[in-house]
Amino acid sequence: MGVKKMAFYKHIPEQKIIDFALGKLGEEERANVIHHTNQCPDCQGVLEEWQYMMSEVNEDKSVPSTALKDKLDKSIDEGNKPVKNNRRRKPVYWLGGLAAALLLTIGLTTLTDERTAMNEDVMYNEEINEAEIQTRPETKQLKIIPVSRFDHVSGNVWINDATRELLVEIDGLANMSGRNYQMWIVDTDDNVHGEVLPIQDGSVRVLYQGKDVNRFKLIKTSVEPAGGSEKPTGPETFSVDLPH
Repeated sequence: MGVKKMAFYKHIPEQKIIDFALGKLGEEERANVIHHTNQCPDCQGVLEEWQYMMSEVNEDKSVPSTALKDKLDKSIDEGNKPVKNNRRRKPVYWLGGLAAALLLTIGLTTLTDERTAMNEDVMYNEEINEAEIQTRPETKQLKIIPVSRFDHVSGNVWINDATRELLVEIDGLANMSGRNYQMWIVDTDDNVHGEVLPIQDGSVRVLYQGKDVNRFKLIKTSVEPAGGSEKPTGPETFSVDLPH
């Protein structure tokens, strides 16, 4: 009689979770992180901790948050502690570099967030109960009209000014190796915010909730290099003017 092997649940490396929080992952890796954290409370907790600290940085752009500095220092110190059998771990050199890169990224973000930051929550794909916003009486529905080069793309946008919600559903997004689809929101002050889309089987759903939704005036997507761009550079797939 054979022995049944036990399956071990492998957690996501914290470095990848940090890259996810910084928006540096491609669409496939991002989708994998979302899928894993939806099922793994431990990794979800680590992700929420980093997202919380990133939100502190976004609220106070003058300096990185104390909590973020402490977290980085603690991670570096723990990586260099000796283990119980007196064998010393190899120094975690990548973590020190990561800390420097992260703080540099935060510094660069300080220069650009005046143009891109918005106060809204964002949800993707399975996280969304789309029926709630679609069936509300105040919700307006807009059909996505693609540009001629991407006539296989279809979808709809639902916007509700009363509840400050914007739901986008896009279908027909062909897989493009080494490229990402990126969504762009333009507000009434012409500020631009970019969001790399986590595509699943050629489709994606994105829900924005928050006070800034009522300031959105245009939504569009474009094809960008892997990991996304700071501003639109690739061909557009569609654009939709948002009435309020």
